[in-house]
Amino acid sequence: MRAIFKAVAAAVGACVVGVCAVAAVRYSPSPPGAIAQRLSAYLAGYANGRYEIVASRKVVGHQGGTAAYQWYLTIYSPAGGGYVQSWQSPGPRSALLSRVSRAQGAERYFPSQMLWIVGDARLMGGSAQQAIVKTREIGADCGSVSIVILFADPKHADMVGPAAVIGNSCDLDAQIHGDSLSLQGPYYSSNAPLCCPTKPHAVATLRYRNGSWIESPRYFKLRLEPPPKIF
Repeated sequence: MRAIFKAVAAAVGACVVGVCAVAAVRYSPSPPGAIAQRLSAYLAGYANGRYEIVASRKVVGHQGGTAAYQWYLTIYSPAGGGYVQSWQSPGPRSALLSRVSRAQGAERYFPSQMLWIVGDARLMGGSAQQAIVKTREIGADCGSVSIVILFADPKHADMVGPAAVIGNSCDLDAQIHGDSLSLQGPYYSSNAPLCCPTKPHAVATLRYRNGSWIESPRYFKLRLEPPPKIF
């Protein structure tokens, strides 16, 4: 587990999506803490300009000499030569990321969090792009992982947020293949313990067809989100 966190720390330092080197973008308000990754994408199509998807993290304490972080995922809409916040998690209208808190009577913080921006793709047709991110939260066991598809309503460009969330215990990865996502991770049947997945290396494909998300085979938990609301 420590190796995973070291890898994430290295990725944060390098700004691995290649977007953190872009200079002086004006955000209102600024993302909490330090920016780890950024992505520009046409979430509402070309006519509505590029949106900024920002992953940032803020130190909330220390445990055993190691910093504990609260991660934030923020979507900014284009406005007047800069960007204005349209959606954020954790926030009053999003529980996608939990609030990290200190355990009572101990210098431990839960849950441990990680956040990656995977990339962008045109999964839902048209000129609009969707942003794909991955979150991991770990408590007492192997934790949970979510693949999140972020979008904006082309008719209401300020209405942004998750279109769908795919969740799994312990691990889940996503790779973009044209207009679909390849999902890879352990598959657990309803009565399988976390130590012993039913299928350790399951692969499924997620597509958007005729207004619906379709996962095949249905190995992982697909949760459709309600239409996003203005933050």
